Amino acid sequence: MLSVKNLAFSYDQQRPIVDDLSFDLNKGQIVSLLGPSGCGKSTVLRLVADLLEPDKGDIALANDGRIAFVFQDHALMPWSNVLGNVALPQKLEGSINEKELLDALSSVGLQGFEKRFPAELSGGQRMRVSIARALAASPSILLMDEPFAALDEVLRFQMNELVLNLRETRQFSVLFVTHSLFEAAYLSDKIAVMGEGKIAGWVEPALDRSLSAEEQRASTEFLNTVKQLSELMKASAT
Repeated sequence: MLSVKNLAFSYDQQRPIVDDLSFDLNKGQIVSLLGPSGCGKSTVLRLVADLLEPDKGDIALANDGRIAFVFQDHALMPWSNVLGNVALPQKLEGSINEKELLDALSSVGLQGFEKRFPAELSGGQRMRVSIARALAASPSILLMDEPFAALDEVLRFQMNELVLNLRETRQFSVLFVTHSLFEAAYLSDKIAVMGEGKIAGWVEPALDRSLSAEEQRASTEFLNTVKQLSELMKASAT
């Protein structure tokens, strides 16, 4: 679905924020970029989304590829109701399909919320609206930039489950940015640990998805993944 080769970018043409980065995102995969603040994770997403121009390197998207972005801030329009916010991508394309909008809201558990305004919603509900808005664009790739960082741990786990369920039902790929080892270990098929604009190493959790969420997080595979990630992050910081 997505191939990134030898990507480089700097804001000042001196210190690289992204430095010779390469990776692939295959159909249906969740690939996470993990690392501390300032290591270039979010910049990679913006380069993939064509919000920034790379200094060098190639970003190749499959012919039928469509990208949607979920930011850390839900970025909802406060003057518009839930349905109006979700409709934004379709409005920009000049054609609105209300059935698709309602399906998107239903898929994130917000059926019946169409006429509410952002101020009437909880933080988790606002993030669900943001995800529904992205789904309304019918993406094949979802870019998610630390979308659950401001949520409490219980709600964050619930949103992780939502992403996994949506990936299963809608068959899109996800490029997910996080600084949480536990979130990356639970969500991802593959994890790139980043440091100073480079990928320090890869980890593949290989959790048994037939188990419950609680069983997966208590499994040896999960704990070993967190340990590997921790060791890679420590190594990349030295």
